[in-house]
Amino acid sequence: MRPAELEMLEGLFEKGEDIAALLEQWKLSGLRNVSLWNFLSDKFSDQSLFRPVRMGPRVEAAFEDLQERPGLHE
Repeated sequence: MRPAELEMLEGLFEKGEDIAALLEQWKLSGLRNVSLWNFLSDKFSDQSLFRPVRMGPRVEAAFEDLQERPGLHE
């Protein structure tokens, strides 16, 4: 499992998802041979659910930094 997939599970857990049930669904599904990332992306259309709370301030700061850089909005 990749670190990004663990972060996805962390975010889903914080939003009340049963991680053990999700992993079981993945392994019993027709998508069991694809990555967990692909399975979760297929299952949840709202991918904002994947971001753990602890990452929110960092992500917002990164977006703000990008918006302030000259030449990126032309």
